[in-house]
Order: sequence, then structure tokens, then C-alpha cells
Amino acid sequence: GRKPKLDKLIFRVVDQNALGQAFANKEIDVLDTQANADTQAQAKKRADAKIQRSGGITWTHLTMNAKKPPFDNLNVRKGVAEAIDRETMAQVVQKGLGVKPVTQGSTIYVPGQKGYQDNESTILPYSPKKAAADFKAAGYTKGADGVLVKDGKPLSFSITVPSDTATNAQRAQLIQGFLKKVCVTVRLETVPVAK
Repeated sequence: GRKPKLDKLIFRVVDQNALGQAFANKEIDVLDTQANADTQAQAKKRADAKIQRSGGITWTHLTMNAKKPPFDNLNVRKGVAEAIDRETMAQVVQKGLGVKPVTQGSTIYVPGQKGYQDNESTILPYSPKKAAADFKAAGYTKGADGVLVKDGKPLSFSITVPSDTATNAQRAQLIQGFLKKVCVTVRLETVPVAK
């Protein structure tokens, strides 16, 4: 094959919160900013670097365990999806990256891929009113404390957030805020990245 441009590659493990500074200090030579505006700002301090932006083939998503309550009820799953304002979320988490905020509208393809079509915005649009109707259809009513309840149990769930991942924490906090508006309690459980 063609002669390689490098004699060797060294992979160095760096804490996610320190990536931008490690790149700026020339401790590492290649960096994926992980769509983190702070990391990108730190990386820009390095004069001999070139920042490239591209739509990726990865995305963030909320996975619901449909075998366990409350997600074993289709209306609960629909209500949660409709309560999350994906457009606002994209604008918040992609702010400062120098790219147009984009939402993911397919469970198979990403924007820019051949065959991509935004189905999610049509099937499960952001609508707190529809979310409330879905929760009601699932048997939930607003309790005295303002939280949705069914058979004495509040409509609540937890999101696991890997520690030291600011972007994951930000997305989880946004989801928590959107669902609070429709009377659903979301607990954030931060766990070490290794677990």
C-alpha cells in the first residue's frame, strides 16, 4: 500500500473534562470535541491546529425500558417523547459549536445519509398537550403535590448520567426540566464512567 504519513500512533487516555486543555498544551495532537463548546474553545487556543466540523454518524437518544414500569405502557413512552422539546434541546446543546442545530428524526439514518427522512417530528412532535393526553390515557392523574400518579405511585423514572461528561449531564438536565413541566419526576443518577 501507500507509504503511511506517520511512523506510529500513540493513544492517550485523558479525562473528558481535560481534553481541550490537553490539546491546547500539545499533550495530544488529535481531538474529538464531543460537541462540547468549552472543549472546542480550549482547543482553539492552539495556533497550529485546524478545527473541522462535520455531521457525524452518532447521536444522543433516550432509551426507555419497555419491559419495566412505567415504560411498559405505550402511552407513557409516547407522552415522554412528546414532552421533550428536541428543537430547543438541539439549540442549547449545540450552542457555541459554530454549526446549525440539527435534530435526529430517524432511528435508522442520520441527517446527510442517503435515505434519511425526518419521521420523528411527524409521529411524535413536541406537544405538552398531547403528552398530557397520553399520560391521562395511561391512567395517570395529577396528585395533590402536582405530580402525576396512578394507583398511589408517582410517574417517575431515572436517567443514568456518566460522571465527568458535561454534555450528557446537560442533556439529562434538559430532559428533567421538560418533563417537570408536564408533572413527571425525573431523577438524575450520576455514576462513575467506568460503571
